[in-house]
Amino acid sequence: KEEGEMEEKDGPSAPSKRKKDQEKAMEGESEQGGEKRSRRCKNDSSKHMIDLPHSDGQMWVRISKILSETKVEKWDDFEKLASDLNPHKEETYRYKALYKAVDSMGEEGKKFFSKILPFVQELILQLPVQFADAKSIPLLRQGYPAKLTLTAHQCAVILACAFFDLLPSGRNCPELAFAGVFSRCEEHSKCLLHYFFRLAVGGISERNVSFHRLVLKNAEEFEPQEDTKLTEFKVLPVGHMIEDADGCLQADFANEWIGGGVLQAGCVQEEILFLEKPECLCSMLFCEVMLANESITLVGAERFSKHTGYARGFKYAGDFKDKTPLDPKRRISNVIIAFDAIVAFSVLVKGKMKDERIIFLTKNLDWWRVRQWMSLYTYNLCKNHLSAIMDADSVP
Repeated sequence: KEEGEMEEKDGPSAPSKRKKDQEKAMEGESEQGGEKRSRRCKNDSSKHMIDLPHSDGQMWVRISKILSETKVEKWDDFEKLASDLNPHKEETYRYKALYKAVDSMGEEGKKFFSKILPFVQELILQLPVQFADAKSIPLLRQGYPAKLTLTAHQCAVILACAFFDLLPSGRNCPELAFAGVFSRCEEHSKCLLHYFFRLAVGGISERNVSFHRLVLKNAEEFEPQEDTKLTEFKVLPVGHMIEDADGCLQADFANEWIGGGVLQAGCVQEEILFLEKPECLCSMLFCEVMLANESITLVGAERFSKHTGYARGFKYAGDFKDKTPLDPKRRISNVIIAFDAIVAFSVLVKGKMKDERIIFLTKNLDWWRVRQWMSLYTYNLCKNHLSAIMDADSVP
């Protein structure tokens, strides 16, 4: 079903459907969960900010009291804690995948109640310290080029809040909440648990992660240079993966909603990338859905896990030590460029290429080239360390 849904989304009918979805998203009514997001959203959209849990004093007193006074020693305690933290939550989860993940993770799993969960609780309690200067963070909005930088510790705090579904959602942003994954995705759950285990045992390094949004003006007028030559490249045999590439830009063939189905049982290229580098998940909190002339670039996310397989065959395969050096801004020298991906292909009809499909293919290839140019421009912005908020007029 997962692969079939992706084919339907990215198939020949995708462009028109994508446009309709985006129009609905602007009204907060997207087919991909707009009603659910609007119910969860506690933010004034006019502020263009995402309010963190400690922004509501009364709510934070209740949350911090529950986390400080609750010691979880068995699954019934865990479910009660999750319920107490979200008394008005409409969905009911049983966390079956989380149970299975803990049971099958050996020594790490045995430390879930004694090490991992207390660490997650403590991270959430650090919200007022890690976000002392502001109780909200800015949205990276459609149509506005901008950059947001978080520390690795701030990323960990945000993801700890997602562990218990404590985060609101922007009107046009994906939902950052782990309950769905913990209820039905065992291998996804293992990746997330391993991330928290690594931090609990080894500590959180002092480094940063940057999230960029680039908006290309007049994308329809963009004319690729036909005489531009390709640089040298290598084609590697089966067995080599994007995640293992060293010193390269990493293309994220993304959903228009950053992260795609990573928290909804999806498990193809983008989802795997976000599971192995959980700090990427933070983008789901504040990055609005990408429009046709936009891309999102993530700089500095650390890789924590390995995997085998793909889609339904995806399996968590243990720890990964990321030895990539830091750049001058204390970010891991890794750049992920996310752009809304579609499948461009044509069909043979009785031995001949069908004309309208050729047109479709040509249009899509032009569309791809705009994306690639735009994404590389984003990389240059990252590399040259331009200002945190760029003037929209400075973007071509």
